[in-house]
Amino acid sequence: MKRHAALVAAAIGLSLVGGCAMSREDKLRARSDKIADALIDERDRVLNSTAPDLQRDARLARLNTLRTTLSAINVGLGSARYLPEDRRALAYDVIDEAYTTIEWNIPLGPSDQLKPMPAEFQNGQLLFR
Repeated sequence: MKRHAALVAAAIGLSLVGGCAMSREDKLRARSDKIADALIDERDRVLNSTAPDLQRDARLARLNTLRTTLSAINVGLGSARYLPEDRRALAYDVIDEAYTTIEWNIPLGPSDQLKPMPAEFQNGQLLFR
Protein backbone atom coordinates (compact mmCIF):
# COMPACT_ATOMS: atom_id res chain seq x y z
CA MET A 1 0.00 0.00 0.00
CA LYS A 2 2.84 2.41 0.82
CA ARG A 3 4.42 1.66 -2.55
CA HIS A 4 1.15 2.45 -4.33
CA ALA A 5 0.82 5.76 -2.44
CA ALA A 6 4.42 6.64 -3.31
CA LEU A 7 3.80 5.92 -7.00
CA VAL A 8 0.65 8.03 -7.00
CA ALA A 9 2.49 10.88 -5.29
CA ALA A 10 5.34 10.61 -7.80
CA ALA A 11 2.90 10.63 -10.72
CA ILE A 12 1.13 13.71 -9.38
CA GLY A 13 4.46 15.44 -8.80
CA LEU A 14 5.63 14.74 -12.33
CA SER A 15 2.38 15.95 -13.83
CA LEU A 16 2.61 19.17 -11.86
CA VAL A 17 6.20 19.76 -12.95
CA GLY A 18 5.33 19.01 -16.56
CA GLY A 19 2.20 21.14 -16.35
CA CYS A 20 4.24 24.13 -15.20
CA ALA A 21 6.37 24.23 -18.33
CA MET A 22 5.87 27.56 -20.06
CA SER A 23 6.04 28.10 -23.78
CA ARG A 24 8.35 30.78 -25.07
CA GLU A 25 5.30 32.91 -25.83
CA ASP A 26 4.10 32.53 -22.23
CA LYS A 27 7.52 33.51 -20.90
CA LEU A 28 7.55 36.60 -23.12
CA ARG A 29 4.02 37.54 -21.98
CA ALA A 30 5.12 37.25 -18.35
CA ARG A 31 8.13 39.43 -19.12
CA SER A 32 5.86 41.99 -20.78
CA ASP A 33 3.72 42.12 -17.65
CA LYS A 34 6.81 42.79 -15.53
CA ILE A 35 7.92 45.55 -17.89
CA ALA A 36 4.46 47.13 -17.77
CA ASP A 37 4.64 47.07 -13.96
CA ALA A 38 8.11 48.66 -14.08
CA LEU A 39 6.78 51.43 -16.36
CA ILE A 40 3.94 52.11 -13.93
CA ASP A 41 6.36 52.19 -10.98
CA GLU A 42 8.65 54.59 -12.82
CA ARG A 43 5.69 56.79 -13.83
CA ASP A 44 4.57 56.95 -10.20
CA ARG A 45 8.10 57.77 -9.09
CA VAL A 46 8.30 60.61 -11.63
CA LEU A 47 4.87 61.95 -10.66
CA ASN A 48 5.90 62.01 -7.00
CA SER A 49 9.28 63.63 -7.69
CA THR A 50 10.10 67.23 -6.96
CA ALA A 51 11.64 67.73 -10.40
CA PRO A 52 10.69 70.86 -12.32
CA ASP A 53 7.52 70.53 -14.40
CA LEU A 54 9.33 70.62 -17.75
CA GLN A 55 11.70 67.86 -16.70
CA ARG A 56 8.88 65.79 -15.26
CA ASP A 57 6.78 66.26 -18.42
CA ALA A 58 9.69 65.14 -20.59
CA ARG A 59 10.18 62.01 -18.47
CA LEU A 60 6.46 61.23 -18.57
CA ALA A 61 6.40 61.67 -22.35
CA ARG A 62 9.33 59.29 -22.67
CA LEU A 63 7.61 56.71 -20.46
CA ASN A 64 4.44 57.09 -22.52
CA THR A 65 6.44 56.40 -25.67
CA LEU A 66 7.92 53.29 -24.07
CA ARG A 67 4.43 52.12 -23.02
CA THR A 68 3.13 52.62 -26.56
CA THR A 69 6.10 50.70 -27.92
CA LEU A 70 5.46 47.90 -25.43
CA SER A 71 1.87 47.69 -26.68
CA ALA A 72 3.06 47.44 -30.29
CA ILE A 73 5.53 44.70 -29.36
CA ASN A 74 2.76 42.83 -27.58
CA VAL A 75 0.66 42.91 -30.76
CA GLY A 76 3.62 41.35 -32.55
CA LEU A 77 3.86 38.72 -29.84
CA GLY A 78 0.21 37.82 -30.31
CA SER A 79 0.70 37.56 -34.06
CA ALA A 80 3.92 35.54 -33.93
CA ARG A 81 2.09 32.29 -33.17
CA TYR A 82 0.67 32.34 -36.70
CA LEU A 83 4.11 32.39 -38.32
CA PRO A 84 5.87 29.25 -39.56
CA GLU A 85 8.05 27.71 -36.83
CA ASP A 86 11.37 29.07 -38.18
CA ARG A 87 9.98 32.59 -38.55
CA ARG A 88 8.27 32.37 -35.16
CA ALA A 89 11.60 31.67 -33.44
CA LEU A 90 13.10 34.73 -35.15
CA ALA A 91 10.10 36.85 -34.16
CA TYR A 92 10.46 35.75 -30.53
CA ASP A 93 14.16 36.68 -30.64
CA VAL A 94 13.31 40.16 -31.93
CA ILE A 95 10.55 40.58 -29.35
CA ASP A 96 12.92 39.49 -26.59
CA GLU A 97 15.50 42.04 -27.74
CA ALA A 98 12.85 44.76 -27.95
CA TYR A 99 11.74 44.00 -24.38
CA THR A 100 15.38 44.25 -23.26
CA THR A 101 15.62 47.64 -24.97
CA ILE A 102 12.56 48.95 -23.16
CA GLU A 103 13.88 47.69 -19.82
CA TRP A 104 17.19 49.42 -20.48
CA ASN A 105 15.43 52.70 -21.38
CA ILE A 106 13.04 52.90 -18.41
CA PRO A 107 15.27 54.67 -15.86
CA LEU A 108 16.77 57.21 -18.27
CA GLY A 109 16.60 60.91 -17.61
CA PRO A 110 14.76 63.29 -19.94
CA SER A 111 17.88 64.38 -21.81
CA ASP A 112 19.48 60.91 -22.09
CA GLN A 113 19.44 59.21 -25.47
CA LEU A 114 17.14 56.23 -25.85
CA LYS A 115 18.72 52.96 -26.86
CA PRO A 116 17.23 52.25 -30.30
CA MET A 117 14.90 49.36 -30.97
CA PRO A 118 16.28 46.39 -32.88
CA ALA A 119 16.48 46.91 -36.65
CA GLU A 120 13.83 44.20 -37.11
CA PHE A 121 11.33 46.20 -35.02
CA GLN A 122 10.79 49.69 -36.35
CA ASN A 123 7.78 52.00 -36.41
CA GLY A 124 5.76 49.55 -34.36
CA GLN A 125 6.23 46.66 -36.78
CA LEU A 126 8.19 43.43 -36.87
CA LEU A 127 10.24 43.42 -40.05
CA PHE A 128 11.75 40.36 -41.67
CA ARG A 129 14.47 40.88 -44.26
